[in-house]
Amino acid sequence: MPTNKLFTSLWSIFTVLVVLGFLGNSSKKVIALNVIPSNIYNIDQELINQQDNFNQPDSIYLVPLVLEADTVIQDSEWYEGSFYYQASRLNQGDFLSHYFVSKDGQVLEGNDKGDEQRFNISETGDKPIIITYFSQKDQTDFPTEVRSALKDLILNLANINAIKLDRVSLKSVEFILKKGEPVSQKFSTMNGKMEITLKEIVKEILPSYAPIVKTYQLAIEKIDLPPGEVSYGDAVEVGITIRNNSGMVLYQGTDYEPLISKLQNESSKFYLNGVWLSQTQAPFMSEGSMIKPGESKKFSIKLRVPLYFGEQKEQFQLINSLGKAYLGTNLDIVLNIKRTEQQVVEITPTETGQLNVRDGPWYSSAIIGKVTPGQRYLVLERTDSGYLKLDIGGGKIGWVVIKYTRVV
Repeated sequence: MPTNKLFTSLWSIFTVLVVLGFLGNSSKKVIALNVIPSNIYNIDQELINQQDNFNQPDSIYLVPLVLEADTVIQDSEWYEGSFYYQASRLNQGDFLSHYFVSKDGQVLEGNDKGDEQRFNISETGDKPIIITYFSQKDQTDFPTEVRSALKDLILNLANINAIKLDRVSLKSVEFILKKGEPVSQKFSTMNGKMEITLKEIVKEILPSYAPIVKTYQLAIEKIDLPPGEVSYGDAVEVGITIRNNSGMVLYQGTDYEPLISKLQNESSKFYLNGVWLSQTQAPFMSEGSMIKPGESKKFSIKLRVPLYFGEQKEQFQLINSLGKAYLGTNLDIVLNIKRTEQQVVEITPTETGQLNVRDGPWYSSAIIGKVTPGQRYLVLERTDSGYLKLDIGGGKIGWVVIKYTRVV
């Protein structure tokens, strides 16, 4: 534990906004870079008690931290005191930075859960990796050894996590404390010589920027199909259990998010407008969800029950958001659809490739839409003049020429 004098100094490190009366060994994969683990310092490992809050980082924040008091302390004391302040005093259970850089250019381990652990950040949608630099009072720029360490660290983090270099920025931090709420960090852009130097560092590492393409191995463990018959218009969900056989967390919203994709790239009869991404592809991971290495997790695929009857089977596979298939992940979706009592027709080929839908059963009636050969619709009414009244979906009803339909 830090001394009272040191603790008082560390308290003044942070700009803290107090609202509503507040009371109160590493697995990092940094290539070719020596990161000093926290367990060689006076860090009470029993204080580390933080819940997983993983997501793919998308930016890097470099945060100079200045000891405002005139007390002279070693970086090790500053590091240990920072841990005590954040983990114990702020009750966060660990560091609120991913890495620390000392004044002599050493890189020290931060949060025990690694780059993908997220902290509570206010007023931004970023998911940054936070690098805290122990800056000296009145220091305006980075020393040479610190600049070299930052160059190596930023390049490695950007490559490993596929973070674009224009997402590297210099920030100041403010801790926001509210009674009954988790501590949040508010970051603001910093200007000055350090910002200029950081831009120079980013420019220097640009030729070596080569984001690592991640390779995930997924397996489909189970498909849960609706039991019995389903009917046209039913809301149907198919359960899919996915296992992540990779050594990396798989996140929704990244390039590697799995989707189901119709084989042969044909349009799916199960396409659900407003939910599927296209006529052939559908998402199933809920927003913010993830699958940890070795974990199996069940998701739901939302389907539209089409105007087809009996057993309807389609073949899909898992692909990522970039369109690359996950090998060995083919799956069949089968629905047993009950025949409706209403008559159903299918649009047949036309000379123009589409069929006009009119607001009345006459050739002079206004055109309100078009339907395509192969599509099926419920028949609401027939006329002797050769027109059918159809429910064309989306709350629309219209008339089409009987000549270009067939009963199914």
